[in-house]
Amino acid sequence: MNRCLLSLLVALGALAGATAAEPPRTIRYEEYQDKVHGVWLGKNIGVLLGEPTEFALQWSKPGEPHRILFQGQDISNVRDWIRGAPDGAHDQDDLYINLISLEALERYGIQVTGAQIAERWLANNPGVACANAAALNNFRYRILPPLSGHPAFSRNITDIDAQIDVDVWGMITPGMPRTCWEYTDRAARITNYGEGVYAAVFIASLISEGFFEKDISRLIDRARCNVPARSQYAQMIDDVRRWHREFPDWRDARQALAAKYESLGGIHAVLNSGAVLLGLLYGEGDFDRSLFISMLCGWDSDCNPSTVGGILGAVHGATGIPERWQAPLKDIYRGGTVKAYAPEIAISELGRRTARIGERLVVASGGAVRGKGSDRVLLIPAQRPVHPPLDPLDAEYVRSVRARVAAAAARDLQAGPNRQETACRRLQRVAQEDRSLLTSDVLNRAAVLAAGRNHRVVAQAALLLGEAGDPRASESLLRVAASPDFAVEDRVRAVGLLAPSAGGPAGERLAAIFLAEPDPAGPVGAAVLAALVKAPESALLGA
Repeated sequence: MNRCLLSLLVALGALAGATAAEPPRTIRYEEYQDKVHGVWLGKNIGVLLGEPTEFALQWSKPGEPHRILFQGQDISNVRDWIRGAPDGAHDQDDLYINLISLEALERYGIQVTGAQIAERWLANNPGVACANAAALNNFRYRILPPLSGHPAFSRNITDIDAQIDVDVWGMITPGMPRTCWEYTDRAARITNYGEGVYAAVFIASLISEGFFEKDISRLIDRARCNVPARSQYAQMIDDVRRWHREFPDWRDARQALAAKYESLGGIHAVLNSGAVLLGLLYGEGDFDRSLFISMLCGWDSDCNPSTVGGILGAVHGATGIPERWQAPLKDIYRGGTVKAYAPEIAISELGRRTARIGERLVVASGGAVRGKGSDRVLLIPAQRPVHPPLDPLDAEYVRSVRARVAAAAARDLQAGPNRQETACRRLQRVAQEDRSLLTSDVLNRAAVLAAGRNHRVVAQAALLLGEAGDPRASESLLRVAASPDFAVEDRVRAVGLLAPSAGGPAGERLAAIFLAEPDPAGPVGAAVLAALVKAPESALLGA
């Protein structure tokens, strides 16, 4: 054979060997199900442990004792205050957003979309804050994933939310780093972007790899491969690893973390993930110590031990979590947020339901199931991690995204009522961020719609004019505010947009609306009263 050709073949063979994925891994189905159960169990334990301390840990000056302030009654002299409580786990945002995702997977299958998950949020209307609240608000304006977590429409893109909501995606992708990244990246963009997404992918990857890797250091190394190498999040991981080597005492490492990253804010994903890593590294896989350290770091001190508990649940399984933690929960999750589930559901049942979905996804991803019954074994397809790029964040790019949404919605203003209503909602949201993107043609069309008879479109067009600061808005908004034919939430929003002019001629009209309201103490009446704070007394008397 030609020596050059032989050299080329040898080189290609070496390259193929260097890029080949690792061999497939296997896990008994019963073990997999136990570990999935462990994630749900660990998350419940961690959040209940940290709940009384959330944002209440006060770190004092060097040399002074630290003190934890608990919410509620004074428990400083009580030593057994947690014993016997909580008599079952209760609804927590760390859990019920994961449950909404699980319910969406059961309803729509493993090809579930971000928009379908958003619809389940709207159907269940969960109590949320921070990035989750921003996303839920965007859904109501029909700004759907991935735009709902995009900086064009959210100022909470780096909050902790996604990293506490994506455990289920790690559970259903055991040992499949690429599939884990694909599902988690898509889910995280429902609420977050950039560093907030990288945090979510890292946490889900820790769970995904935790089904097979017990060594905490190697586990972190594997999960880090799914994080952009030049991100702030990757730098934080490297910093915490270095501090762990330098400082024998976790408290010194915690202070180093605070010195570099606390300025980001107490709910920032990078900072709180640092607390998670400190718990994992200094806890060395011990369930108790790992949860305690992550909680005692402070900041979002219920979410962080919950995350650690979920990760170690994947590593050790439910059977590896000490019974003293499990007994008070009585295998009960007392929910209520997710309406498709019973108000009380067994935590072990959540594990079984999630594992069934994971089994389907393993097969769909190129894996297989061998054996039957208790002898079943999952063959996990070999995959490499993703090494994703950084998300763009420059102002010009962000504005261009808003402009594209505005242009598409403007075209829909010429369509039928349903598309017109959605278009008006989206344009309202654009106007809240950048009024300059709304052209005179768009506002003229909105004014025509606001004068029409289709109540749903009339209301949304009027609100659009109000959000855009159009001088024609006042009369349209008063029409919406005064008529019970419109939805209560639209009437309240109309009153809110009229509030700045309540001290002028609109004040008398608002006062008349209040006096004509069947329930003056209801939402519309309350909104009118709030608006009339600026109205002159004569407007009230005149009405």
